[in-house]
Amino acid sequence: MFGSAKRRNVLKIDSQDTLNTFILLISKISYIKEDILFVIDNCDEVIEKDRQHFKILVSMILAKIPTIKILLTTRVRLGSVVNEADEEVLVLSGLNSLQSEALLRKKLSRPITIAEQNALMKIRPDEEKYSQERNSKPTKLHEHHLFKLLGGNPQSIILIAPLLCDPLKPIQLSDLYKMLTSNQLCKILENEDIED
Repeated sequence: MFGSAKRRNVLKIDSQDTLNTFILLISKISYIKEDILFVIDNCDEVIEKDRQHFKILVSMILAKIPTIKILLTTRVRLGSVVNEADEEVLVLSGLNSLQSEALLRKKLSRPITIAEQNALMKIRPDEEKYSQERNSKPTKLHEHHLFKLLGGNPQSIILIAPLLCDPLKPIQLSDLYKMLTSNQLCKILENEDIED
């Protein structure tokens, strides 16, 4: 396995000056002799703005620090970033609906009652764009349209769990579903060009 659990440093970079930021970074980590996993999360925007400099900088890092491996995360395929022969692209798919339900149950600090589950199962989407789901009759929690809306995205599921467990104003799954399918929210998402 690459890397060690001895040291974990997180460096958050929010800079418009990509070149100087990476030069500073190289100077700070080039002395490390152990294996390094360097994660550049959500790098789509940086690459889109300055792909050529990004390629040069990643090549410099790889050349100057032989113990480094770089993990780039993006929401879209980028094609070759440095050298196609040295790159491996892994496309991660979302959780299936059963895994999504299991993650939600794990992240909740309370059980999902049968009454809560039954209340959710009675609700059908009323928007025309959800016509296929409107005609389906789920019998199990993970079959409900709610889990399709969450898209199998673990982060989405983790972020909604606190809403369902808020000690001051807890909401039920049916309330959450109504919020996620509300006309107001749909209009916001349409304006942001987000697909359901």
